[in-house]
Order: sequence, then C-alpha cells, then structure tokens
Amino acid sequence: MALPPLTLTPAEEGALRAFHPGGDRLSHHSGSRLGSRSGASVEFHEHKAYETGDDFRRVDWKVAARTGRLFMKTYREERSVRALALVDVSRSMRLPFPGAGERTRLEAAGAFAFLMERLFFFHKEEIGMASFAGRLLDWAPPETGGAHHRRLGDLLESWRSVSPGNEKVLRESDFSRTLHGVGERLGAPTDLYILSDFYAEASGLEASMAPLMARGHSLTLVCVLEPLEFSPQAPAGPEVVAVDGETGQKERVDSQVFRRGYGAAAEAHLAELSAWARQRGLGWLPWWAGRPSFPQFLSILEGR
Repeated sequence: MALPPLTLTPAEEGALRAFHPGGDRLSHHSGSRLGSRSGASVEFHEHKAYETGDDFRRVDWKVAARTGRLFMKTYREERSVRALALVDVSRSMRLPFPGAGERTRLEAAGAFAFLMERLFFFHKEEIGMASFAGRLLDWAPPETGGAHHRRLGDLLESWRSVSPGNEKVLRESDFSRTLHGVGERLGAPTDLYILSDFYAEASGLEASMAPLMARGHSLTLVCVLEPLEFSPQAPAGPEVVAVDGETGQKERVDSQVFRRGYGAAAEAHLAELSAWARQRGLGWLPWWAGRPSFPQFLSILEGR
C-alpha cells in the first residue's frame, strides 16, 4: 500500500517552531522529556519581584528606574538536546488489526518519528533514528544537518512501506538484543524513545535498560495503540481466527469470547505496562493509530 507522504502545513510548521525540544513543557509530560539534556549557557527567562535575601546583583535597575520597584532578572539554562527514535518494525507493528483496513501501528509510529525529526531539525538539535525487530536493524546516530535529516526521511519512508522483508528477522521484537546493540553504539548521554506496541516480553527490556540508564541515557516508552483493540468487533460466524501478532501463530476462538475478552485484555495490558514504566522511572507516552497525528503531538508539547 502506498502511503501519503509525511508533510506539515505552514501552520503546523509554525506551531512546531514555537516549541524547543528542551523546553520545560516538554520535560515533564507523563514522565517523558523529549529532550532536556543540559547545555553550557543560560538565557534570560523573566522578571520577578525582589524579595529579602535575593541576590542584589541581579536587580534590573532599568526596570527599577521605570517602575519605582525592584525586580530581579531570572535565568534558565539553555538546553542542548540529543535524542534517538527507536522504531519497532516487527510483525505485530506491520499487521493491520481486523476492521482497521490497511492501517498499521508502524504507520502511526512513523508519523510520531517524523514529527519528532521535524521538531529537532527546526531547532538544529541532534536526533537519530534506528529500527529493530529480532535485533537492531537500521542505524542513524544522532546528528544535525540537512544531509542527515534527508537520510532520516529516507529511513522513515522505507519503514512505512509494507513489505514482508526478512520474516526471520522481522517476526518478533527482542528488546534485550536490541538495547544491547544500542548501548554499544551510543556515546554521549541520549534521550531514547522506543516506539512499539510492547507485545514482546518486558523481561528483555528490564534487563537491558539498567546499563543504558547507568551511562546517563534516558528511556521513554511510546506505546503505539490501535483503538479497535479496545472495542473489537468480532466478524460474523461462531468462531474467529486469532493471529498472534508477534509469532504469526493462529488459533480459533469463540466469537463471543473474543468480543468480551479482547478489549479487557488490551486495557489490562496498557495499565500494567504504564505502571511498570513509571515504577522504573521511565517516560511514558501513549500514541494512537488512526487519530490525527499533529494534534496528538501538539498535546505532548503543551503538556496536556
């Protein structure tokens, strides 16, 4: 299926340019930071009324002369940002959910990665992209520059193209093997965003994230969700052929059992994964397939 190109309208581009990847509103949304690596310089933030004990050297005398009151200059650290979007291209991410047409989670993940790439490009901050399934696949480390961002665009388009590929490699997600490979390649502390449905066992993720965090990297789980999973409609007939998204194994299930149980299982999986991430100090972002991408991303930037 040929997907429409990933683009921004002039209004959307203007909205993205109004936010910096290291801004405070990005740093605390649902535990996610979308950047915020410390830099070496500071910038003026705002004035505040002088209070006893404040550093008198920071009084803005021009403002005092104009208003007759003492105001302090406050500053905040300018932040340089280094991030990597790690995109799951395994079978379950490429498999459309029944009733969703040809829509896939991988298409939605590509939209998130595209918006993240544009945000970093506009502010000349370092961003990289990589893909994984049974192991780490494509690798473009965090950099800046026009040629680098064109390469990221090419990678995104290749991931969004639905193709069987090497089924042995693309079948199941292996977090342990993948994150070990990431750790070997990443140098400076980086904010790592993992885009996946997280159907694979979390044990591999848990075993691999500690060494990364110990080296100063941060992790945010971007859970790509299919809305129909939470209210599935069983097709006509007494049975449904359920397909395991990771392994491809098929199993016949009673239609009524499928209708009652699948949505509840999806809700439980989401709640457990969210709690698991927060308990371990990881960032957490839900990202919905089938919903307009830009409003979702803007909500993240605005901290809503």
